[in-house]
Amino acid sequence: MAVFDNRHSRWVRRLKIALPLAALVILSLLFLVADRRGSSTRLPYTQVEIDRIAAENRVGNPSYAAMTGDGDSIVIFADTVRRDGEAGMVADDLSGALAAANGDRFGLSAATGRLEEGTETMHLTGDVRLSAPTGYRVRSDALDLDIATGTLVSPGAVAATGPPGTLDAGGLRLERVGDDHLLTFTGGVKLVYDPTATGTD
Repeated sequence: MAVFDNRHSRWVRRLKIALPLAALVILSLLFLVADRRGSSTRLPYTQVEIDRIAAENRVGNPSYAAMTGDGDSIVIFADTVRRDGEAGMVADDLSGALAAANGDRFGLSAATGRLEEGTETMHLTGDVRLSAPTGYRVRSDALDLDIATGTLVSPGAVAATGPPGTLDAGGLRLERVGDDHLLTFTGGVKLVYDPTATGTD
């Protein structure tokens, strides 16, 4: 019994020293990690920019996602989004995609995009670009995106490159037909055939 008591006493004395030391080590590590995290996650805005963001009612790096009635998905990313008037939202430096349910993907980018509250049409303006899985690369000053259906319509002239070559047209329309999407160029299409064209810009 005396042997057990001696061993027990020795273990108690050791733990009285070891446990506080272990606690100090853990606390030191926690403060060290917290300090490193704090130094590497500073806000990427100055105080002036933060004040301007608050004054202009804008948000940085927003994203928007929607699903059409046919199951296609629309995802839009932007640098900033801000209020424009009482019922409008304007996004700057847009990029995104229309991902069809059959696996096709159409890329989108534009300088700005405007969405009126209560409507389902996003107006894209400023160096608007559309890329299609068939190899077409389209550039236009403006495109209207119907979020409910995924239909894209250009209200003005477009320029494109694709497998046949380069073309200019008065407008375009991208819409779902059955399980596929049909890209149609309208309004006096002018095609310059190039057998080496691949659809790159």
